[in-house]
Amino acid sequence: MTSRGSLHLPASSLPALKRHASGVLAVILFTALASPALARPDSRSMSCAAATALVGKSGSVIMTTGPGVYGEVYASPSGCRARVAQAMRAPTKDNPKCAIGYTCRPYSGGNH
Repeated sequence: MTSRGSLHLPASSLPALKRHASGVLAVILFTALASPALARPDSRSMSCAAATALVGKSGSVIMTTGPGVYGEVYASPSGCRARVAQAMRAPTKDNPKCAIGYTCRPYSGGNH
């Protein structure tokens, strides 16, 4: 006889339970590890020097620069390839118009 609330499972169901538990554990671990990696750096939470250094070290970064505003920032104009490079300024903790790198825009017609 079992105590109230206890669960008896046939031995044949234990491998299935172990597989299910390991799958759930894998999802939990992936979520915990991936979440920080998915977050974009926010220029407003960094000093101008730190934001510029991050872009320089990475070559290009997708960075949040305002509420609901983000974009790809390149360390050099050459990152724009077939587009026009434009100096990008963004707010940082210590500079409201920090030159953090370059952004790209499409050619606007005309002779190239």
